[in-house]
Amino acid sequence: MKLSANKQLLVVAVVCLAVIVSIKVWLNYTPASTDSVDFADSNNTVMRININDCDVSKACEVPVDNYMVKVSIAQPIVLLKPFTVAVTVIPDDENVSLSNALLKPVVASFTMQNMNMGMNHFKFNSNVNDRWQAEVLLPICSQKRMDWLMEISMEAENNKVYRLTFPVTASPR
Repeated sequence: MKLSANKQLLVVAVVCLAVIVSIKVWLNYTPASTDSVDFADSNNTVMRININDCDVSKACEVPVDNYMVKVSIAQPIVLLKPFTVAVTVIPDDENVSLSNALLKPVVASFTMQNMNMGMNHFKFNSNVNDRWQAEVLLPICSQKRMDWLMEISMEAENNKVYRLTFPVTASPR
């Protein structure tokens, strides 16, 4: 079956339009932040806690449920050099042993506001006495920005997921 010249032109126009729309969508694609990396199922409640007035290089303590969560980064954050994020979970109730604490950090995620920095998710590993650590390595921003948001995702025994967000600043060296 041979198409008329007008129909051929229409087919070419539709294909070109589809290609242009696909390119536009692809160029504007920004991967979702940690919302798309949920380790929790749909039965869990997500609680977001933004901590803007604390310097994690000096350790921050945040009350979460019946626990005190201490978050710290001992060494300076230098781009392209590994550093450790430490989280310690301390029960408020002295009758709860540390080994039975039911609030556990799972992932540290790093994002930059209004900038696509790729997937920067780092899993926590358990240490002793409910001290958790994640080894982190951050990329260099093409715009030379150093302002990051660190989000610690934690699971609790009551089907709650807590997301603690801290601003952090890196240095180029």
